[in-house]
Formats: sequence, structure tokens, C-alpha cells
Amino acid sequence: MDLSKKHNIHFAGNPQAGKTLVFGHGFGIDQQSFSQIVPAFEQDYRIVLYDNAGGGKSDLSSYNYERYETLEGYVTDLTGIMAFTRGTHTTFIGHSVSGMMAANDIVVPPVVSEYMERHIPGSKRIKINAQGHFPQISAPDEVIAALQSFV
Repeated sequence: MDLSKKHNIHFAGNPQAGKTLVFGHGFGIDQQSFSQIVPAFEQDYRIVLYDNAGGGKSDLSSYNYERYETLEGYVTDLTGIMAFTRGTHTTFIGHSVSGMMAANDIVVPPVVSEYMERHIPGSKRIKINAQGHFPQISAPDEVIAALQSFV
């Protein structure tokens, strides 16, 4: 099946930009969860938004329980979605489970992420002081500032 249809892929921003941002949402929400964040990047970045299989406006007929009973199926999908970046410098911004997919399903305590920041060239650990699980909704300005300081 065509990934664009399967994952309700949408493009925003500057199609001529040399850098791309890919936004991945968590379970129980959809790509609209980034609606307050995306406008801050539209001028300088090509933006790829998608819905995880079984979520948002993804093609529900393509959902297969066996494929998605672990994150491995989602990671495989994400690998295909990343092809839409067309070889540009790309930053993946994953919320909740999508962040776990990008980290190969590893959730780490702060001490580990601090270690990773010190030892991975170009990495940056940013703590966002927002309430709840959806900082892109509860504190969009702080999230925008954090992302802009990194990308």
C-alpha cells in the first residue's frame, strides 16, 4: 500500500528548503497535535507530518495486529516515511511513543540521557518545564524555542 495514504502523510513548510523536520505523534492522538508548533518552522524547513498506523486519519484497513503488537512494525513504517525527506538534512521530532521508536524503543532515565548528550556529537538534551504529557499543546512557545535552539 502507498505510504502516503496509509499514514495520511502531509507536507508543509518550504518545499525548497534544504532541511526537513519530521513530526511523529504518540498513541491516542494524531498529527494535529503539532498544529501550534509547525507554523514557527514553515518558512525555513520542509515539514513532514504523518499519522501512525491505527491512529488519526491513517488508513485503518492497513492496520494489522500482528505487525503492530510491538513497536518494530511502527519502526519499519517510520523508516519508510523517512524516505520522504528526499535526502535533506533531517531532524525527527517524536512525541511519546514516536520518540521511543526513533530511539529504537529505549526509554532512559535522565542520568542516561545526560551521558548520551556528553558523548554523542551534536546532541542536545533540553528539558521543557511544561505540565502534562503534551508540551506542544500546553506550552507551545517553550517547545518552539527549544526546537529552534537545536535545529
